[in-house]
Amino acid sequence: MYTHLRFASSILAIGGARGPRPVGRLILATLACCALSGCGARPEASAMDSPVQESPPVDWAAQIGAAHPLTGRIWRAEDGAFVEPDALIEAARGADFVLIGERHDHPDHHRLQGWILGDLVTEGGHEAVAFEMLDADDRAALATLPPATAPAELAEAVAWAESGWPAFDLYAPIFQAILKAEVDILPGNPAREQLKAVMMQGYSALPQALVDRLALDHPLEPHLEESLRAEIVTAHCGHAGGALIPAMARGQRLKDATMADTLLGAKAEGRRAVLITGNGHARVDRGVPWYLRARGAEATISIGLIQVEAGAEAPEGYDTMPFDYIWFTPRLDDVDPCERFKARLEKMKAAHGGKLPPAAEPAPAPASAPAPASAADR
Repeated sequence: MYTHLRFASSILAIGGARGPRPVGRLILATLACCALSGCGARPEASAMDSPVQESPPVDWAAQIGAAHPLTGRIWRAEDGAFVEPDALIEAARGADFVLIGERHDHPDHHRLQGWILGDLVTEGGHEAVAFEMLDADDRAALATLPPATAPAELAEAVAWAESGWPAFDLYAPIFQAILKAEVDILPGNPAREQLKAVMMQGYSALPQALVDRLALDHPLEPHLEESLRAEIVTAHCGHAGGALIPAMARGQRLKDATMADTLLGAKAEGRRAVLITGNGHARVDRGVPWYLRARGAEATISIGLIQVEAGAEAPEGYDTMPFDYIWFTPRLDDVDPCERFKARLEKMKAAHGGKLPPAAEPAPAPASAPAPASAADR
């Protein structure tokens, strides 16, 4: 069963150079923190007055599962039907907010995102694109970029190479579509220090007016909060316990709420917007769409880009509920994410005298925890 939350690679971005860090460095930074303290109007024309100009890319870079019967197909959760790419584009053109998930290091996911974006920023009337990979600390650098900026110049301006995200070349199809259309690029994530403070101190570290605006004064429904915390444990392969779990849950909620706030800010200025983010943030039940709904926004489409699983040849074999649409792709690899996680922990041990701080020792998973996290959402 596919697990959507991608804590195992970069749930939170704190400390160090700008942007998120791979999970090994994330946990170390988090442990250090714990040790210190505890719309504009829609286009007048019909959404599909302009036909989709090109077919989506199906010359897959990843080959594991390329011949799988679901690969390349799009599943619509509302009626349990397979649809053609044009139907997905039609729905997306009609939405104020379009959220497109990804496994961060999957080249096919970024090519599909670029294809969808290429339509939305030209024919769909979406004039802003927000990124989880950019945070509020990048706002000043983005503001200095001239209209004809090349993707490589943008990457240099925001110090992408030092950010901890996968190589910028993977994201080139996305930025090429955006920069060609000259639409606004928005940072989606909160500032690093703000995120760190919320993890360490709770929401009281924020002005109450901001807590209210972000809808962080609205608790998740108990079953959603429980599932969020359970996935934190399993996605970290048992190496998240004690104070880390609520700290990471607060950080995840702040990120989701901030990305929703970015989209709503664009809408308030008369622009419909797209969000590029990990699949875990795009899920409709407790990701960014939860905060959009809490603040009265309903015209949202969430698209999950999901890797196929061997032996699961029908959508019913996947957790399809957290997205409006699922686009199935080949798998990038079959590496056990817990083995990869273990290797990162070993590197941490080697860098810190051969042992981890006590808070990083394995913690028992809640009884309701889902199956171990798949690498698919990384």
